[in-house]
Amino acid sequence: MTSSISFFAGPMDDYELCQFSFSIGLRLQDLSYNPDSTDWKKDPSKGASCYLTFIDETEILFYNSPKPGSSLKLVSSNNPLLNFRRSYYEKPYLIAGEIQWEDYPDEQAKQTKPYYSKLVRWIKKNWSRREEDGYYVGPDAQRLIDEGAECYYFHPKTKLQFIEKKKT
Repeated sequence: MTSSISFFAGPMDDYELCQFSFSIGLRLQDLSYNPDSTDWKKDPSKGASCYLTFIDETEILFYNSPKPGSSLKLVSSNNPLLNFRRSYYEKPYLIAGEIQWEDYPDEQAKQTKPYYSKLVRWIKKNWSRREEDGYYVGPDAQRLIDEGAECYYFHPKTKLQFIEKKKT
């Protein structure tokens, strides 16, 4: 089973959520290992999907032998990670974010559940909930919405590919 909390966060909300995450012992972890890339940490629009974890980067298990110019990828099933899609604002679009907890494998689930619970409590305490979709909205996001920001679950320029199930 997976549990998640979805939200809209302005830049200040994202900063405060990250600061709270750091205060409880979590850190941002890129989806791949590329030590030269740090832009995504400062600007979620340059890589909104990442992980939150309490373990040191040296303890992360990666896979794939890197080819020249490529980076190692994470093995999420072998690492205690929370999926974190950061919300961001790219005028006029306010793109939704999400934190997701998975209950498998058992050992990682037991390790990450307390962190997930603290993050959910913090968001519910500090942000308001939208009636139309149940998403939470940070104060900075609400200011942007009041000023005309358009809320999207995914960036409107995202190309979605639908795959038909093969007929047997």
